Amino acid sequence: MLLWACLVSPGRGQPPDASAVTLYFFWAQGCPHCEEEKVFLNALVSRDPRIRVVSLEVTASGDNRELFQKVCQTLKVPLPGVPLTVVGNLYVAGWRGDHTSGPLLLKAISQARSQGLPDVVGSLLPTAPPPAPGLAIPETLAVPWFGEIKLKNLSLISLTLILGALDGFNPCAMWALIFLIGLLLGLPQRWKMWLYGGVFIFASGLVYFLFLAAWLNVFLFLGLVFWVRLGIGVVALGAGVVNLREFILDAT
Repeated sequence: MLLWACLVSPGRGQPPDASAVTLYFFWAQGCPHCEEEKVFLNALVSRDPRIRVVSLEVTASGDNRELFQKVCQTLKVPLPGVPLTVVGNLYVAGWRGDHTSGPLLLKAISQARSQGLPDVVGSLLPTAPPPAPGLAIPETLAVPWFGEIKLKNLSLISLTLILGALDGFNPCAMWALIFLIGLLLGLPQRWKMWLYGGVFIFASGLVYFLFLAAWLNVFLFLGLVFWVRLGIGVVALGAGVVNLREFILDAT
């Protein structure tokens, strides 16, 4: 996922207060980059109690989703997406690891303490929400057959391999593969076999790429999760009806 950092010149305001800094963390369920940043923020708060993190999940809360859109418009975020961390009028979009995105976030915190940046997100909130306890997540994840995995040290390539291996035992993917094999067995033309098989592999790879890059969260921000699921279900049901109809007609 692309990373963007915007450092805006602070306006004239109150004297800086170095005793506390508030971070607004926008995240979404199912976002692997968000989980990586959660581990970093959890460790950061443990080292420095003066840092206060406000966790704002955007998929389950319409208010948080609306606030996220307002913040992106106010800060002129070019590619809105999660995770998005806002400190004053500075933001870090995306998360490319502790050694890449981490220094950008620490620099924003240091600048907020030294210059007293205006609280952009706080000004858009009707009331300031309390820090969510969801940041205290475990640093390890138990995965079947792989044992304990440290989220902090998990790379994108490793995550892709793990999800791909686990998806091999996914009942939905297994039935799709069985259906594809049955379809290919009935094709006399070899070029059609290559075409259908290639389309299946390409579509699977594209979906994994979109998921891991967190671009599918665009639908979540717009509140279209239900309609996307409904559309996929209708298409799948229609395809099943068509194939059953052709099977019955061929049998008769």
